[in-house]
Amino acid sequence: MPADAPGLAITPWRLIDGSVAVHLALDGVTVPADHRLSGGLDLMHAILPLADLARAAEAVGVMQRMFDETLDYLRTRSQFNTPLGRFQAIQHRMVAHYCALEQSRALLNLALVGGEEEISARPTSPAPLPARALSSAMFR
Repeated sequence: MPADAPGLAITPWRLIDGSVAVHLALDGVTVPADHRLSGGLDLMHAILPLADLARAAEAVGVMQRMFDETLDYLRTRSQFNTPLGRFQAIQHRMVAHYCALEQSRALLNLALVGGEEEISARPTSPAPLPARALSSAMFR
């Protein structure tokens, strides 16, 4: 659909990482036949589980980056003439976060090895995979 289609309102905003997202508002928009999905809603419903996997993979990547940056900080920042990473309480926290990261990665890998047929046949749960991956990464 062309961005200047009548009835289509596009409101962009910047995300925390600097990339741009948009909100699309459709008001009386007519989609030409040559712009419609050939599979209709059935195709969209078949693709949603794959989109969930993509979001979960992104979440695991973000978790890995956060863990790596935190670990680097703990190795370089000092308190009482000792690197922060040498304190046992902080080491325990980092181990817990590492376990959550690995559990999330394992969940993602488990979902990926199921194959496309299994993925599309799975019912959508109230907490999709990205939400479960992120909830396991929450700082406790």
